[in-house]
Amino acid sequence: MMLTVLLAMSCFLFEQKVQVVHTERADFPSGGVLRIQNSSGELTVEGWDRPGVEITTLTTSKAEYASKDRDQVTQELNQVRVSVNREGESLVITPGFPRHMTFTADAFDVEYYIKAPMNARLVIDHKSGEVHVDSLTSDIRVT
Repeated sequence: MMLTVLLAMSCFLFEQKVQVVHTERADFPSGGVLRIQNSSGELTVEGWDRPGVEITTLTTSKAEYASKDRDQVTQELNQVRVSVNREGESLVITPGFPRHMTFTADAFDVEYYIKAPMNARLVIDHKSGEVHVDSLTSDIRVT
């Protein structure tokens, strides 16, 4: 009986959330506009003294999984990506959630950490969650 209890408890000890990190870099037009569309979750945009943009996306499952299930969950979370497109003097960042995912959007959390030139103009259309902006010196519009 005691061995069964210990085995059951050990299964819970080895369950953990699954986390996937992606980092992308893009050229940014001097004096350009950084547009972030349809984001949700926690978004942090920080000014830096480099000419390009760096986008780090951190996707974390809300549930905890046993080691045997983590590979499949990781594959699913790897499908959450951002698209980065240049449109004139704008760089447009849009999150992408494939339609064929097993997970629904409420099964995972997404955090975006974006570094952009300090003089970048910023336009954000954020659906839900928090937005943090630090060290940008130009126009900022967040909805």
